[in-house]
Amino acid sequence: MTSKVTMRTEMRRLRQGLAPADCAELSRRIAEQLWRLEAFVRARRVLFYVAGGGEVETLPLLERWVEGGRKVILPRVEGEALTLVEVDDLKQLSPGYQGILEPRPGRDRVVPWEAIEIALVPGLAFDLESNRLGRGGGHYDRALACLGPKTLKIGLAFDFQVVERLPMEAHDIPVDLVVTETRMIEPGKA
Repeated sequence: MTSKVTMRTEMRRLRQGLAPADCAELSRRIAEQLWRLEAFVRARRVLFYVAGGGEVETLPLLERWVEGGRKVILPRVEGEALTLVEVDDLKQLSPGYQGILEPRPGRDRVVPWEAIEIALVPGLAFDLESNRLGRGGGHYDRALACLGPKTLKIGLAFDFQVVERLPMEAHDIPVDLVVTETRMIEPGKA
């Protein structure tokens, strides 16, 4: 089996090879897949992320969510942890950890982890059993462990980021569903 380091290197290379226009189009298709999910459409408390480093673009998805009159919940990196903050307007974001947009510190409306209905999760790779390979910092593995048992965890990925099997460790937490531009992958149904 391929090591996590090798897999991360390969996935970063593949994402860097994706032209910006292709990234935007594939991300649009992934967002459309999400809008077909009844659980997503009905949810009120969705944890989003802002893309960085070639991840599935989420800003158009966030804009549509806000235009629908909904509040956005985004993570802010604080040391080794993520703090969940509700924002009314995407103008409340500024570059934070690794230059990725996140809620500015200030008059925060911190959201408890157990209040999240759906968590959209980035990853470098996912497998057919919905296991996830992150960047290696552990922020999302620690965060996913804090979510309530009913929270639906959805990984967003391009098709080429889905592999048959990922190397896993005891602390790795899988998602419940992976959404790509062409399919939705649930464990045991691939």
